[in-house]
Amino acid sequence: MIRLVAPKNIVMTPLIRVIIHHPNLMRSKVFLQAMKIFPQKLSGSYDARMRANQSEYQELLVQGMALIDTLPKTIIDIGTGTGIAAFAAAKVFPEAYILGIDHSDGMIAHAMEKLDQANTGRISFTQGNACDLLYDDQSFDLVVSSNAPIYLDEATRVLKFGGHLMVAFSFAFTAFTRVEADIMNMLKPYGVELLHLKGQGKGVVIIGKKHDASPAWETKTEDPCGG
Repeated sequence: MIRLVAPKNIVMTPLIRVIIHHPNLMRSKVFLQAMKIFPQKLSGSYDARMRANQSEYQELLVQGMALIDTLPKTIIDIGTGTGIAAFAAAKVFPEAYILGIDHSDGMIAHAMEKLDQANTGRISFTQGNACDLLYDDQSFDLVVSSNAPIYLDEATRVLKFGGHLMVAFSFAFTAFTRVEADIMNMLKPYGVELLHLKGQGKGVVIIGKKHDASPAWETKTEDPCGG
């Protein structure tokens, strides 16, 4: 029996591999400009677009966080969007303080609208730049990135030793499984060990643990966003 591969997986696999091997592409002026424009345009309709598979994706986030073998007290959700991962973290880790940041003020506004419904004082949202985080080294026990570009030098810089990094996407699970070895090698220079690569439906969650210091993040560049 011949098994047909979905065309989008054929496209996504090499695209993901290119980004893994050439992460500075995410610091190009074109990419950074796109990341300013598109999230802002999508902010008003993002939750509606996600609604079709939101429960499945939330379940993936919860299952991924359940694999973390510590109880983080401080969590940063980088590229929080409308806060889907931040609110999931609040449910899984009832004693943690969660900070969600996003470059789009539109996304942040929609995330903040949900705070009253969440009925917790442990979540806050603020505008911020994923490639230039305004936080000290080793500030957070858990760093989360959900459906957003991940700048590993900054994400691992603010992550404490022994802390966890969780990266999740609501798409391209098959494509990510094909580059698992590449992901493992990508994390190593930052002192992060790949622990889990888990999928559910179309989504994927990647979990790593930071073990030691690394020259890859020890020195912050003067212009981390490549501008």
